[in-house]
Amino acid sequence: MSKTLKSHIGSKLRLARQKEGLTQEQLGAKVHKSTEAISNIERGNAFTSIETLDKFAQALNVPLIYFFEDYDRKSRRGRQKSETRLALVNAIGDLSDRDVQIVANLVDSLLQNRKR
Repeated sequence: MSKTLKSHIGSKLRLARQKEGLTQEQLGAKVHKSTEAISNIERGNAFTSIETLDKFAQALNVPLIYFFEDYDRKSRRGRQKSETRLALVNAIGDLSDRDVQIVANLVDSLLQNRKR
């Protein structure tokens, strides 16, 4: 597995964990992994088995595919931009329909200005 995939999965894990309001220690206890192991995975320094990813998915109430969504191995985008994008996607789920429409209008305006 490439470093980029490890970083992507780690970012997705961190965002899902934070969205559920869990610490690394609490998540580790649910899936029988050490806090250090969780930290290494989240930072993209270690990869874990598909079985452990499935345990993470169950503990965090996300489908297994969540960890692979939006992964583009050909992309050279920076880690920070990728994390910001994932955080935005996750945040939209907590917004009202009206607020989502406002965000969509803002994005559309930004894109229109970019074309000028």
